[in-house]
Amino acid sequence: MDSIWLKEAMKLEKFRFDEKRQQVRARFHELKKPGKRDAPQYVLCSFEFYDFRKDGKRRSEKEQTNLLTRLYAEKLSEVRKKEEQKIILEQQEKQELENFKKLGMKIREVMQLWIDLEIEPNLKSNTLKEYLRTCSLYIENNEDHHIREFKKNHDSFPSLTHKL
Repeated sequence: MDSIWLKEAMKLEKFRFDEKRQQVRARFHELKKPGKRDAPQYVLCSFEFYDFRKDGKRRSEKEQTNLLTRLYAEKLSEVRKKEEQKIILEQQEKQELENFKKLGMKIREVMQLWIDLEIEPNLKSNTLKEYLRTCSLYIENNEDHHIREFKKNHDSFPSLTHKL
């Protein structure tokens, strides 16, 4: 029974002094994911930084405790912010994928595929340059939009009619 209690106490330990790497590591129990065995660990500082202030004087025990508490809070905030950014990025990618499925490729991508597969292998370089220029002018005037928004009648694009 004592060994089970000891293992539980070790699991909940916040700070670990890694003699081999000369680092102070922290275990973040707040960030433990369901289904994962252990809480994530991150390096907080080196032993040298933990033991000594910038002016070279040795830190007191209270200063060391305050330092670890501050570094722990900073790292926790940093990791949470990164996780939030990751979630936002995943949501944006999901939205872009849904838009792609709904609207198709962007006109710039379609034009590039057309030039790479149909135009470049079959036409002279001067003709290729003119096609590229035409594509660039179209995108400049109409912006890069989804292919499903393309209308055969170019007058349906307000940006084009205003610039002419």
